Amino acid sequence: MIVAVRRVFLLALAALLAAAFATAAQAGPRDFVIKPYYLFPRDQPYHPEYENALQDHIRQVRQWYHDKVGRNFRLAKLKVVRSQQDYLTMRCGPFPTADCVADREQLPYWLGSVLDAVGGLQPRTGKWIFAQGGGGFAGANLFGNYLGFAMAGDWTLEPISGVVEPEAITCAFSDGWQCAIDANGNGAPYGTGPHELGHVFGLHHPDGYEGISLMKWHGDYPSTTLMPHEVMILRETPWFRKHAFDPGAPFLNFETQDVAHWGETMWLSGVGFAVGDAVEFRDVNHSVRVEPTILGPGFLQATVPTGMGPGYIRIWRGDLRSNVVPVNFYP
Repeated sequence: MIVAVRRVFLLALAALLAAAFATAAQAGPRDFVIKPYYLFPRDQPYHPEYENALQDHIRQVRQWYHDKVGRNFRLAKLKVVRSQQDYLTMRCGPFPTADCVADREQLPYWLGSVLDAVGGLQPRTGKWIFAQGGGGFAGANLFGNYLGFAMAGDWTLEPISGVVEPEAITCAFSDGWQCAIDANGNGAPYGTGPHELGHVFGLHHPDGYEGISLMKWHGDYPSTTLMPHEVMILRETPWFRKHAFDPGAPFLNFETQDVAHWGETMWLSGVGFAVGDAVEFRDVNHSVRVEPTILGPGFLQATVPTGMGPGYIRIWRGDLRSNVVPVNFYP
């Protein structure tokens, strides 16, 4: 029941996301920040064991990323939030169907309800949410002016705390591995949160690439690592680096395609493109700059150079750098 929502826009969230995009161009917080939450429905109890376990888990995840990247991301204090909605409304909406009422694992309104409970999305902010009642629902997204969210549910909260909330979607509903922690302290319950957070930082699943990565398989966290290109990407993002891009440079949208192939034409969207801009294709071994075709201030196209491995794209205007957008490149 783990639901991947990377780069998927749900119809139920259309109004919420439209509002988020409307505020994307406004000034956000000066520093890019990850804000963690422990959220529970109005009609379910607060569990101090969940909060305590999350405090430890969140600190450990931040340290793990620091050890791999060599830098910290800015982290706010864990915030405990009680939703104004009851559990059924959070799951099934204001007019629940009989099927949704009868099947606790149906969560058609869950994502929108959870984001609404934490105040929606904000520019330059990643909301990292552990939502009681979410079972194995897990997902993440990054778009607009660094609006991000990452979510996990009961199959993280229950195993890391040892406390079962019987009215939620307990680990009894899982297939076992989703809630299992081995003798060395590794397992999906610990890996789900940092994996989804990796998507907020811009990382993709490294499908088809050799090597071990949290973004490929999170079940062996924390005894896993990041691939070299993932470390390279994180070191160029504003989550881990101040002044990662320059004022006055163009801005690349994160809605750019995740996957591209050598010799393929990529259509890139963003803000402020102009004649003379160059597109940089970068992997861990080399960087290639390409003269694009400017289709307008918000669109351009460029051809993917041969030989590119996974990495990122960036726009250069003289010495001014845009933000980086990760892309998996393949032959």
